[in-house]
Amino acid sequence: MNWEDCAVYCRKPYDIYFVIDGSDSISDRDFYLLQKSISSLVDDLNIGEGNGRMGMLVYSSSIATMVEPSTDKDYLKGHAMSLPHPREGTNTAAGIKTMAEIFGVARRPNVPQIGVVITDGESISPAETARQARIAKDLGITMYAVGVGISNFTNSSDLYAIASSNANILSVDSFGSLSNKLQEVVQLVCPTTTSTTSTTPIPTTTPTPTTTPEGATPPLPPTMAPGIGPCDNCKMINGIGFNPHPDDCDKFVQCYFGTKGQLRVAYRQCPFGQYWDQSVLTCRPSEYVECEKEKCRNLRIKSYAYSNTDNCRVHWACNLGKATATCCAEGSRYVPYRGCVEDSKCKDVCPPTFHQEGPCDTRMIFNKPNKFEQYVTGFGWVEMPCAPGTQFDPNTCQCSLHDSFLPGKQCKAELFIPFSSDTNDYSGNNIYVENQNVSVLGNGLGYFNGESRLIINRFANIDFYTDIVVKMRFLEDTQATGLRAMFSNGDCCDNPATMMMVSSKANLHLMAKTEVKKNNTAIDRITTFHIPVMYGNWNEAYYMHNTMSLEGKVNGIGLEKMAYGPIKRSQAALHIGYGRGFQNFKGYMDYVAVFLCRPKYFCSLCLDNPECSSFLYNTKTQQMQTLASIGTPIGTADGDWQYYILKKEPRVCEGGWEKFEESCYLFSLSSGTWDSGKTFCEGEGGHLVEISSLAEDNFIRDYVRNRGLIAYETSDSWIGGTDVDVENTFVWTGSGQTFTYINWGPGNPDNSGGNQHCVILFRNSDYKWHDTECTNTNSYICEK
Repeated sequence: MNWEDCAVYCRKPYDIYFVIDGSDSISDRDFYLLQKSISSLVDDLNIGEGNGRMGMLVYSSSIATMVEPSTDKDYLKGHAMSLPHPREGTNTAAGIKTMAEIFGVARRPNVPQIGVVITDGESISPAETARQARIAKDLGITMYAVGVGISNFTNSSDLYAIASSNANILSVDSFGSLSNKLQEVVQLVCPTTTSTTSTTPIPTTTPTPTTTPEGATPPLPPTMAPGIGPCDNCKMINGIGFNPHPDDCDKFVQCYFGTKGQLRVAYRQCPFGQYWDQSVLTCRPSEYVECEKEKCRNLRIKSYAYSNTDNCRVHWACNLGKATATCCAEGSRYVPYRGCVEDSKCKDVCPPTFHQEGPCDTRMIFNKPNKFEQYVTGFGWVEMPCAPGTQFDPNTCQCSLHDSFLPGKQCKAELFIPFSSDTNDYSGNNIYVENQNVSVLGNGLGYFNGESRLIINRFANIDFYTDIVVKMRFLEDTQATGLRAMFSNGDCCDNPATMMMVSSKANLHLMAKTEVKKNNTAIDRITTFHIPVMYGNWNEAYYMHNTMSLEGKVNGIGLEKMAYGPIKRSQAALHIGYGRGFQNFKGYMDYVAVFLCRPKYFCSLCLDNPECSSFLYNTKTQQMQTLASIGTPIGTADGDWQYYILKKEPRVCEGGWEKFEESCYLFSLSSGTWDSGKTFCEGEGGHLVEISSLAEDNFIRDYVRNRGLIAYETSDSWIGGTDVDVENTFVWTGSGQTFTYINWGPGNPDNSGGNQHCVILFRNSDYKWHDTECTNTNSYICEK
C-alpha cells in the first residue's frame, strides 16, 4: 500500500500529534529538513473537517512551543515551518507528558489518538520517559517512535519504551531521509484509524417501497457499515440536527436532510465571544459554557488565536481554565501563544463587528424567558419582548406557547403515513421517512415482515412539553410470537426508549418515561399499563401523553394513568414497528399519524360552551354530553361512550415565578409581618399562598426545603391562612374560603399565648403548618 492509497483508506476521524526533539545535537540544517518533513505530512495524512486532526510540539530541556490539534492545513503548515529550535537538552518525558495533556483536553469521543515521537538521541531520564509513555498508552493513545541519525540508537530502550509495539518503531539514517521514512508512519497510522472486519459485501442502499403480494417477504433490510461522522449522536430539533464542532468551542455542526433524505452537514460560527452550548442548542457567552474542547484547560496555555477573523487584536485569553474573548490594546497585535506585542500598524476595531449567525438571528436571554435578543445590522444585538403569555424558545427561534391545545387553533397531524402508494409523509410537512423493508401493498396497506421498520428523525431529541398523540390502525399476523413493538423512540445503541407501545397476544402495553426535577436533580419515572386488543382482527390504537398523564385507547376502550412531567428526551428517532429488546411488528398497518396536540375533533363541540370542562362522546351515534366538572364519569359502561377532558390554555408564569399545575408561585426573599406579606403579594398581582391539596403542599414544601431560602434570619414562611376573625376557624385570605386541606404540625394550632392568628410553614417540623403571632418576621410565598 502506498501513501496515496492510505490517504484514501484513512478517511475517518483520527487525531495525530508529533512530539519533536529540538535538542542541541540537531543542526540548524537538519532541523529545517525536519520542519519540511512535518509540513509535507499535512497533505499526506488527509487532514481536514471530518477526517484527521494534527498537532505538534517542540521540546528540549522544556517545552518550546505547542500547536493544538487542528484541521486547518494552512495553519498547520505555517506552524510547521516556523517551529523554534531551542538547542538545549533532551527531555523526552516532558514532551510525551504535554502531548497526553493536550490530547486529554482535545479528546473527541470514539476518535483514535496517535502520538509520534521524533528524536535523535536518548532522553535525559529514560525511566521517566518510559513512565510517561506508559501513562499515554494507558490513556488509549497509540504511540510511535522514530529514531534519527545514530546507528546504535535503533535498539535503544527509549524507542521500545515509547512505542506501543515493536512494529511501531522506525529508524532513519539522517534527517535528509526523514521525509520518505515518515511515509511509513502514514502507512502504519492508516490501518490504526480504519480497522475493519472482513465480511461478505452487503448492499447499503435504502430499499424503495415495492408492491408485494400479500404474505411475500421483501429483501432483508440493509446493514450500514459503522462509522464516525460529524452528525453522529447529534441532537435533532424539528428535523435539524446539532453537534459541537469537532475542534472549536465557538463553532457548531448543523445537520439536515436533503430533498431525497441525504444527510447534509454545515459548519456554523457562533457570535463573537460565545461558545456553542449543546445542552440548550444555542450559542452562549463562553464563561457560561462547559466545553469539552476548551483549550484553556491546558494551564500552560495563557492565550490563543481567535479563528475565522483577520482582526489583528482579537484573541482568547485564559483565566482559571476558561477562555474569554478579548482584545489587545490599540497599537498592539496579538501573536499566537505569546500575547500582545506593540505594532503601530495594527488599527483594527475591536471587538470585531462581524456577525456569524447561529441557527437563527435570535438568541435567548437567561433569566428573562419572556424576552430575547435579535441581531439588527448596524445596531448589533437588540433586546426584544415576546408577546404577552409567550416565552422565547431557542429551538424554534421564536416566542411561542408550550401549548397542547388552544381554543381556536386547529390541531393538524405532524406526520401522516396512509400507505396509499408509498411510505411518505402526507401531512403537508414533508417529513422524511426512512423505509427499512416495509412493503406497500396495492390495497393501501403497509406490510411489516418482522424485520421491517420506519424511521422518522423529526422526533429525535424533541422536548414533549405539549401533547404527544400517536394513532395507528393495524392487523397483526397471528403467526407472530412473543412481544412485538408497535413504535418506540429508542434504538440499538445507547438510547433507551422513553415512550413505547408493545403488542402481546391479548393486550397492548403502553410505557412513558417522564422526567421531573427535585432538588435540582432530574428524576426519571416510568408509567406503564395495558389495554386489551382484538387478536386476529383490526385494532385502532391511541397513545396520548399531556405532561400530566398517560392515556391509551384501543377500539374505544380507554385507560388513563398519572404520568407527571414531560416525556424524557431521547436522542433516537421515532421507530414504527421496532423497539429495542422486543421483536419487530409483523403484520399490516392501515395508517400511522402523530400529533403534537390533541386533535380538535376530540373536543370541538365543547369549545363554544364556557361551562364545559369535560364531555362524553359516543363514537357510533356521535352524540355528546357536556360536563361542567372534571372527574370520574358515571354511566359509561357502554363501550361506545368515551370520556374526554378539555385542555385549557396553559398558564405561563412570569420570570421569577414557579409554575405548578395551573398556578404560579413566588418564593420571595423579602421578609416582614403577615400583613406586610399580604400587601406584598397583592402588589405582585396575587395573594399569600393557599394550599388546597397534598400535591400542592408537597411542591411548596419541597421547594423551601431543598432550595434553601436563606436571605432572611428565619427560614419560616408565611402562607395565607388566618383565624383573626373567628378563633380556630381558619380561612384563606385570598379567597375567603375555609381550609379543605390541612397539614398541621404536632400540637397545632395551639394559639399559645392567645395571640397566634396567622399560619407559617415551620422549618423545625419539616415545614408543616403552625399558628404564630402575625407580627413576627418571616418570608412570603405568593400565589396567583
